[in-house]
Amino acid sequence: MSIVTAFNTLLDQFMTELSRLFPGDSQLRTYHTFANGMAAVQPSSLIRYFRATVLPYKSQIEARDAQFFLRKDYTEEMAAHGTDVIESMRLKDLWCSMSDQSKHTTFEYLHKLVSLAELHT
Repeated sequence: MSIVTAFNTLLDQFMTELSRLFPGDSQLRTYHTFANGMAAVQPSSLIRYFRATVLPYKSQIEARDAQFFLRKDYTEEMAAHGTDVIESMRLKDLWCSMSDQSKHTTFEYLHKLVSLAELHT
């Protein structure tokens, strides 16, 4: 399995898990549908975008620094890239409603996605 395929599969699993946790969240479903469409049309687009918008926060993800992401203003990233992965997935909004286990799982997914993104050139 290629790194791109592994990344897209893991991102889909993460989005599926979030959709399961928040079944009434239409924005999350829309982002999931969009991500799946992008993966089908341009498979490497999601990992490239993730590298540009999330990889800069690798140290905060590895430190599991939730407060950084909750306080972070994503205005610059959204202006530069049109949107931001963390913002688009509404993690800031959803975080407060998550159980401790779901928060742990979220950081596990983000850590694995970062690891795969680092391997992509």
